[in-house]
Amino acid sequence: MQQHLLTLLVLVPVVGALVAILYSLAPGGREENYKWIAFLTSLATFVFSLLLIQGAGGGTADFRTLQPPQHRATVRMPMHTLERR
Repeated sequence: MQQHLLTLLVLVPVVGALVAILYSLAPGGREENYKWIAFLTSLATFVFSLLLIQGAGGGTADFRTLQPPQHRATVRMPMHTLERR
């Protein structure tokens, strides 16, 4: 699951939006349920982001900044990457 966390972070809000659209098509839907759909969608996205940080070692000093790759220097595009020690 760790490999697909970025995909889930993108797709969970999309699924939440689709659920809200489908709910709007249902007859007799209450408006307060849209708030619950949005809340649960944002909560799920937040949980997946925490899992991403945990899996990346965000709570430790395992990361260090590297120099930009040489091919970036020729196009003058600054880019700093992170690498695990």
